[in-house]
Amino acid sequence: MEHGTMRVGTLPVRARFSYFNVGEGAGEYHVVFTPAGGPTDADRQLALLDEATRLFPSIVKEGRPTPVWRRFFLGDPVNRYPFPGGEWPAAETFIGQYLPGGERAVAWGYYVDGATVSRDGNATIMHRSLEHHYYTGLHAGPRGDEEAQTRTLFRALHDETRSRGIHFAGEIARLWVHVNDIDNRYAGMVTARRKFFEDIGLTPDTHYIASTGIEGKSPFPGALVCVDAYAVKGLLPGQLSYLRASDFLSRADRYGVTFERGTVIAHGDRARLLISGTASIDKHGELLFPLQVVAQARRAMQNIDALLREGGAAFTDLTHAIVYLRDAADYPLVRNVISSSWPLVPTIYAVAPVCRPGWLVEIECSAIVARDAAFPPF
Repeated sequence: MEHGTMRVGTLPVRARFSYFNVGEGAGEYHVVFTPAGGPTDADRQLALLDEATRLFPSIVKEGRPTPVWRRFFLGDPVNRYPFPGGEWPAAETFIGQYLPGGERAVAWGYYVDGATVSRDGNATIMHRSLEHHYYTGLHAGPRGDEEAQTRTLFRALHDETRSRGIHFAGEIARLWVHVNDIDNRYAGMVTARRKFFEDIGLTPDTHYIASTGIEGKSPFPGALVCVDAYAVKGLLPGQLSYLRASDFLSRADRYGVTFERGTVIAHGDRARLLISGTASIDKHGELLFPLQVVAQARRAMQNIDALLREGGAAFTDLTHAIVYLRDAADYPLVRNVISSSWPLVPTIYAVAPVCRPGWLVEIECSAIVARDAAFPPF
């Protein structure tokens, strides 16, 4: 894994990136774009990030990797969406989460060498040896409470993926569930999601799906829950597996929540690890270090390390990380902890309360590691 930092052309935008490539497959870039001085107006910062995400492929490599995904993090998505940046050719999502570092907006981009990307309705499809489907900004508002909206949303996603020949239970690899006012609305979302999973045959005896459930606002007023989803069509038996690190973390269903701690997607030349939002808990599902944000951050990282090691990876294989904080005042403390172990990893910090009030910090990430397996290369 290569990590680096660069300025995007002459723009006042810094790009921190990871790049992985090995064997016959394609190179993968994860990039965190951050305004670097200059204008503080939110509209101008968004315009600069839009330009930077478009310009990055032509600067970083002569072959121009293909844009696949970008997500904007910003404090006020309702008044900033859509912004006049022209049509983006790939998957795109806007999430309302305040940024404790003082930026008005930050972007996360994903690019792949030699990929072909097409858009079809709600789906963005990346073509490699398999089809990779991205569904972004899905919402069911403005009618109904969070439970009703979640029920409608998951059923619609199920029907959409089924129409494309995707097996929801076996080929959805990652979910992000953003809940507006999570302290009061998380339980309703959890109930609806659990009932939906039961309806399609997902139980503690089978498996669930890697996921982050976190505070986040949609650009669409009245949408109490919004979802991003990633699916891989045509997976072979054994190509998708799950990470649990049971010596360090409990299964999430132990406390009534239906998601997996992490997912591994095996390809012929690499394994791609998708780590769910991870907090400071023990193998019994109990919160560790109440009110101690530094200790909680360290334990969350220890849990992530255990998940990575179970999948044959390490911190040096991380592509990016997103760190969610309940209190913006904890940002300097947590940043120091994270950067001491992951100094080169592209990292986003966002103010976004976690699903249980006692959790002061939660971290999600992904990693890629070289691997020989009896599957086509990525």
